[in-house]
Amino acid sequence: MSLTSRINEVGSLTKKYFEQKLPNTKPFKSEWRSSGDATIVPTGQVSWTLIGTAVDYRIRYFFTNTPPDRFVARHAGKYYPHLRDSYEAFSDSLTSFIEMLNPFNRTLALSEEVELAQYCYVLALYEHIARSAAKSNAISKSVSPLSPIEQLNLCIKEDIDDLVQLGRAASEHFRPFYGERFIPNPTFARSTDVGGADADFIVGNCLMDIKTTKSPYLSTNNIYQLVGYAILDTDDRYEIKEIGFYKSRTPSIVKWDLDAAISVMSDGKQTITSLRDSFPLEAIEKPFTEEDVERDLEAIFGPLS
Repeated sequence: MSLTSRINEVGSLTKKYFEQKLPNTKPFKSEWRSSGDATIVPTGQVSWTLIGTAVDYRIRYFFTNTPPDRFVARHAGKYYPHLRDSYEAFSDSLTSFIEMLNPFNRTLALSEEVELAQYCYVLALYEHIARSAAKSNAISKSVSPLSPIEQLNLCIKEDIDDLVQLGRAASEHFRPFYGERFIPNPTFARSTDVGGADADFIVGNCLMDIKTTKSPYLSTNNIYQLVGYAILDTDDRYEIKEIGFYKSRTPSIVKWDLDAAISVMSDGKQTITSLRDSFPLEAIEKPFTEEDVERDLEAIFGPLS
């Protein structure tokens, strides 16, 4: 089980730990609400979970060029062997495209944003297979390797239109961070103690989680998950000073000073040091399963259907 699974599991030591140590989450839920309602909401039917994953990839390309062989998406070939050739061809195309586009630290033209959105969307298709082999989509339904063009042609126009809006809005909110340190999917000193934990990214000294949701509510578990990542950084490798969420559909950044947030949540009784020192070590009684992964995804993006 991962950190997310443990927090979502009623009765787990981790769940009880957060509830006892950090009971006051109301101020953060209130600030989330006050940041505004969703304004980027598609009028028709779209693939919500795919778009949520694709937004994560899109935001990476404001800051850094991660080699495609380091994405979670590459693991789709474990479950569908013919996808190994498809992904390799797609990776070569993506690498060439990014080198030509050079999307970092700048706002893209509309045509550029559309093309990058398509690549991010295909990466999301692969990632959903990699994280839950039981799920099928347009990529996995293929019976033989696909060319990069064939894969890009699988994009659904309504989904891409939505993703383009989200990408262009994000560029306005992340512009102040251009040039700052960016670490995608950081893992932490005690990540393995909870069966796995990797956050969305760190920019500057802010640990940030992306939420592509139209819900006006922030769950207690989402708050605990974000703080939990900071707690697991027991060696202070990343020197995290702030935590926050990017609400891609509002759009807005909601963030807090880490020390102040912990003080508020604990009514002044805890610090990041005391939380790291007292964090429970739960024995991993069973292997990390595909069901655990699916539950984690659903906790973040909603039902995967």
